[in-house]
Amino acid sequence: MIKRPILFSTSMVIELLEGRKSQTRRLTHNKRGNPSVWLCLADAWDAGERDHELWVREGFRKSNDGEIVFRANPSSNDTRGREIGAGSASFWRPSIHLPRAASRLTLVVTDIARERLQNIGDGDAVREGSGAAGVQGFAEVWSSIHGVSAWRSNPTVIALTFEVKRRNIDQH
Repeated sequence: MIKRPILFSTSMVIELLEGRKSQTRRLTHNKRGNPSVWLCLADAWDAGERDHELWVREGFRKSNDGEIVFRANPSSNDTRGREIGAGSASFWRPSIHLPRAASRLTLVVTDIARERLQNIGDGDAVREGSGAAGVQGFAEVWSSIHGVSAWRSNPTVIALTFEVKRRNIDQH
């Protein structure tokens, strides 16, 4: 079984939690032109290894009593970047820093495909979390993350389809 971390923004974690996101696209190569971990995952899938799980890394902070508080909880959002409350000075930490043991969401991969970015259809755009905005909404989100030229260049991407499980990856 291949188990890897995957980063998501707070808005995308909310989409996962609300059941509106069951797909994500990732670049096949990094900015230096080297194969990404997603390309390696797709290669393993193509070779018949179909048992992949991804543990979601998301923004978080530690409460005064040391408990993990996830940013993608409606009651924990604060535009100033820290929790409002007496004596609370714990700032939000980026998703890259969430330890595996603290992850609360596991994505069980059900399909992996290689495709050109602009080949996405409205159905897949909805599964990406764009809702009624379809491909245009997805294109706007992609451009906001990767830059307008990244959409225009129409790179090859890895499309991951998954089921969301509300559990840590090490719990079965």
